[in-house]
Amino acid sequence: METIHKNNTRVIAQINHAGSAAMEEITGYPAISASVTAQPEYARKSEKPVREMTADDMHTVAKKFAEAALRVKEAGFDGVEIHAAHEYLLDQFYSPLGNKRPDAYGGDLDGRIHLLLDVIRAVREAVGADYLVALRLGASDYTEGGATIDDAVYACKKFEKAGVDLLDISGGFNGFTVKNRKDPGFFSDASSAIREAVHVPVILTGGVTKANEAEALLEEGAAADIIVTDYDPLTPLTADNINGHTLFGMSGRQTVTTVIDGKVRMQDRELVDIDEKKILAEARAHAQAMWNRINSR
Repeated sequence: METIHKNNTRVIAQINHAGSAAMEEITGYPAISASVTAQPEYARKSEKPVREMTADDMHTVAKKFAEAALRVKEAGFDGVEIHAAHEYLLDQFYSPLGNKRPDAYGGDLDGRIHLLLDVIRAVREAVGADYLVALRLGASDYTEGGATIDDAVYACKKFEKAGVDLLDISGGFNGFTVKNRKDPGFFSDASSAIREAVHVPVILTGGVTKANEAEALLEEGAAADIIVTDYDPLTPLTADNINGHTLFGMSGRQTVTTVIDGKVRMQDRELVDIDEKKILAEARAHAQAMWNRINSR
């Protein structure tokens, strides 16, 4: 973290609970979710049964999110992001496709966001008033009977009031993409509506793979305050499609290269205290230690 900050960079850690997407074979614990009758096909990766959460479970989940957020802060990160998208646990509560509960944590939208609000408030209390708390939300399922953009607008106003500083908008039970939409920023309909309703910055993601696409969306002014770009590994860079791509590389330097109209626009600066071999060795050791802990259960 010290090295990142020396290079004038800020970093936010994302925390998540996979819910029914968790694999008991790896975690050692049964998968849990809002309901057992509506399990997402996209995220489910195990044949083990899923248990419907109890009130004690939900209290524990909120407490564990708060503890994780505090660890993030103590580790030196500049903020924490709560993951509530892509069919994972908090999205399983938010979406009517995953939440069939008859109690206070299900039913109407206020019930379905009950656990999300519990988590946000617990995290905010743990990290304090001046620490950045972001929320990645699967705003809409883009599916009949699923969560809608209107749901997201209503919910995001509640999330802001509960202590969220930054809203990161993505998909819900539809995953990372929207069917039949190939235009850059395919969650822009959701981010635009949410941005009009809240007073915190909104991030737009989805299908933005080129720098000039991001610039165009920002210039339009309505979609978002921040654009997150993705590199599509299934589309190799060629002379025909390289225009507008932003490429990142590091080998003792930080290079941000943007190709516009066939011309390379480069911003390059020295990085300090970068030891790539040491970083890779530490990452491998950390991954091995995690794997050893999993196998020892």
